[in-house]
Amino acid sequence: MKTYYNKIIVDGVDVMDHSFDRERKMATLGEYRVGIDFNPSGNSGVNHVKQAAAALIDLIDQIPDHAEGEIKRLKALAMTDVETAAMHAVKAITKKPRE
Repeated sequence: MKTYYNKIIVDGVDVMDHSFDRERKMATLGEYRVGIDFNPSGNSGVNHVKQAAAALIDLIDQIPDHAEGEIKRLKALAMTDVETAAMHAVKAITKKPRE
């Protein structure tokens, strides 16, 4: 399997950098939503997908909603779609080929 590395910079931090401390608590909403620390196979592709998805969820979370119901709804939908995309991407990475 080939691993592709792309830099995704959020607030000056390369979110694709895997040097983070695995023992730390999930600090952000995005990390919590994607289950950043759950990767039983230790697959680096899964790490890449989850980190990118967490960063995007955190970015969406920062969009001001001004207590406006429609904006909150759109943010929630966007976050849900990111979570869904990450789950399907992880499945594509870890799915064994049919024999």
